[in-house]
Amino acid sequence: MICLVVFLLSTLTEIISAKGTGIIKFLTYEDSTSCGIWSTSRCDFYFKNFKVRSGGRDVTSIYRTATAQETQTMDLTQILDPVSDIDLITDGTVTISYEVWDDDWITDDFVRSLIGLRVEFESVQPGDPWKEQVWQYEWGYLKVEFKITSCADHFTGYGCNSCSANWYGDECEECGVNWDEENGCKECLSNWAGDNCEECAGNRDGENCDVCKLGWSGDNCDSCALNWNGTNCDRCDDHWTGANCDVCEMHWSGENCTECADHF
Repeated sequence: MICLVVFLLSTLTEIISAKGTGIIKFLTYEDSTSCGIWSTSRCDFYFKNFKVRSGGRDVTSIYRTATAQETQTMDLTQILDPVSDIDLITDGTVTISYEVWDDDWITDDFVRSLIGLRVEFESVQPGDPWKEQVWQYEWGYLKVEFKITSCADHFTGYGCNSCSANWYGDECEECGVNWDEENGCKECLSNWAGDNCEECAGNRDGENCDVCKLGWSGDNCDSCALNWNGTNCDRCDDHWTGANCDVCEMHWSGENCTECADHF
C-alpha cells in the first residue's frame, strides 16, 4: 500500500546573521512512500541528521527526532524544541538538510535524504509578511514559511544585503565620502553640505572645501577677508581694487590706501 505521510513542522528556527535576523517556520512534509507489507500499514516516520545551516555552518543539528507512530501527520512542536537566538556568520545562504526514515520493528528503513534545500531569504526584507516556499517532488513536497525580522546596524533591503544610506563596504562599516562617522553618518563633515555631502558648506571652496571663497575669511569662512566688504563680501573696501582687493585705487596710496598719491 502506498502510505501518505504528512509532517506538519511548526517549529520556529530563528536565523540571526551578521547582516540580519530571520525566522523559518516548517509547515508540511508529504511523502507517498510505500511502508510495510500490509495494505493497511502506515509509516512510522522520523527525521534523522536534521540540520539548518547558514553560511556553511550548522545553525542547529538534531541527530534524530521522535517517531510519529502510524500516523499521516506529525506535529514537530511536540518533539523538537524551538531553536532561537543563534548568532551566525553567513554569506546569506541558509539551507535545510535531513534524512527520512521508517521506524520498523526489526530494522529501520531509510527512505530518502534531502540535502541543501536553499531558503530564499534574499527575496524578502524586514516588514514583509511570511513568504511561502515549496520544494516539490514526484513523491511529495516540503513546505516552509520564512521572513526577515530585522537587519543588523547599517544593513537594509532584500536579504539585508544592502548598506543603509551613507554606509559602504562589504560589511557596511565605512562611512560615505564627506560624511561624519562619529554622528552615525547622518551628517556631513563640517566643511561639506548637500544631500550627498558633495558641496562645500557655507562660504568654503577648494577641492577639499578647506579654503574660503574669494572675499571670505575666518575659521568658518564667516567674515569678510581683509579689504573686502559688503553683505556677501563681494566688493572691495573704499580705495581698494583688483581681483583680490589688494591694490590701491588710482590716486590712492599708503599701507591702507588712505593717502593721496603724489601730486593729488
